[in-house]
Amino acid sequence: MGRGLSIVPESASRYFARPGIHFTPIGALPLCEVAVVWRVGSTAAAVNFARTAVRIVKEGDKQTRARR
Repeated sequence: MGRGLSIVPESASRYFARPGIHFTPIGALPLCEVAVVWRVGSTAAAVNFARTAVRIVKEGDKQTRARR
């Protein structure tokens, strides 16, 4: 096995804990935005899921605003 390094959100240490993988907190850093991206026109199942999740969140936001 090789070695690698990646800066990931703190939540990754809970969701992706595996033997042989170590998560080390970096320290007090400013918050940053995490985003999901995909190629235009992709029909992969994960992309379809992400598109559906975005649509549902946007629809929920519209409904919440309409109630105000």
